[in-house]
Amino acid sequence: MGRYLGVFLAALAADVAVWHLLSYRVQTTMLIGGVAGLVVALAIVQLSGLQRRARHLLTISLVLSTLMSLALILLLPLLQPLAARAFSALAAFGFALIGFALYMRTPKD
Repeated sequence: MGRYLGVFLAALAADVAVWHLLSYRVQTTMLIGGVAGLVVALAIVQLSGLQRRARHLLTISLVLSTLMSLALILLLPLLQPLAARAFSALAAFGFALIGFALYMRTPKD
């Protein structure tokens, strides 16, 4: 579980770092920053060496996080973008934990 959560947190941190760098430092749109951050996070997950089902769970969690943050930013303009990213990352973290619990209950491939 430690390796699973470590990969997930590293991917989330890379996602937020790339998004912040591109959105605020380089002044691109938040959509481009979000997609670039998602690509970097997915690359980390794919190169992690986890089993296939664990990689799929993390991929779903990261895509969920990105889509939820973009939806929050678009639907609630008064909400700060960093707060939207934090809320969506927290929801994705919960989804990843639930997914890991279900992953441990089902038989391996």
